[in-house]
Amino acid sequence: MRNAYYLTAEKTWKRFTEACPNPTELRKDDAPGALPRTVLEGVSVDNDEYALKNESWCGIVSFVDLDASTPETFLHAAVPFVNDKCWGTLSTNILIDPNAEMQLGAEFDRAIAELRYGGIAINCWTGFNYGLVHATWGALPGHRLDDVQSRQGVVHNGLLLDHPEKGEVRAPFTMNPTPAWFTDHRNDRALVQALTAFEEEPGLRRLASVLFAALKG
Repeated sequence: MRNAYYLTAEKTWKRFTEACPNPTELRKDDAPGALPRTVLEGVSVDNDEYALKNESWCGIVSFVDLDASTPETFLHAAVPFVNDKCWGTLSTNILIDPNAEMQLGAEFDRAIAELRYGGIAINCWTGFNYGLVHATWGALPGHRLDDVQSRQGVVHNGLLLDHPEKGEVRAPFTMNPTPAWFTDHRNDRALVQALTAFEEEPGLRRLASVLFAALKG
């Protein structure tokens, strides 16, 4: 367990669990500052749904059921849902297997174009959008000061693109060895230490240490 370090985490956790019916606490810890990992199921798609309009900043995952039975119908339901029902436009993740993406074809590309989010990560973590300095990180352009939501402007943008709208990062649906950002990477401590040393003083020897640590995951 990790401490819920964010200043308002405990109050936020209480508001979420009180607003949503039947929260499931997956793991508890009585240590000071720890909050249980919590799942909220059956979250409504209504405009006034608390979980869709607020950020938790703690160990809470909310699940919404959409009426769809095929990749096509899910895509047609999911894009307007996240665009119109979910607060903010900073980033979003999509998980899709190669067969489904091939089946969707141009429909999938259109869905990506229609998503009103500044960072889109396909089969990976949106932290990549932030961590890759050439990618952009920021809300979709257009927020007014009286409804700023995910703020204005972008950071990083290492290629200095003029007025970028969104950044997209892709990864394979399955990856081997285990990616460094997975929680079950078996050598993550050594890998982070090697990465830190490489950042301090880049070179082939330290790069080899990074690769060796990564492959042991």
